[in-house]
Amino acid sequence: MCIRDSPHGVLRGPVPGELAPGDSATLTVRPERIFLKTDKPSEADNAVRGEVIDLAYHGSDISVHLSIANITRQLVVRLSGEEIYRPGQSVWCCWNPAHARILAWT
Repeated sequence: MCIRDSPHGVLRGPVPGELAPGDSATLTVRPERIFLKTDKPSEADNAVRGEVIDLAYHGSDISVHLSIANITRQLVVRLSGEEIYRPGQSVWCCWNPAHARILAWT
């Protein structure tokens, strides 16, 4: 596992073999692997603060579109429709380090 310092704190994920210390990389997580919390998690690694921008319902699922500081694109999280969020709400986006992928920049 990699411990990566970023503008969002420590982010962890598996390190690809071609990545050396100090290399630039991108951390990715599939939308259905991210979960949201309204309170800051006690384990702060892999937790990024965001603001709900929009919601899109897909049958029993919901896509939550989020704005994250220092990230130009919206983050999309796919959740069960049972969870309720509203635009403007502040949340914490969290994920298991094993679900992250770190991609080396070439």
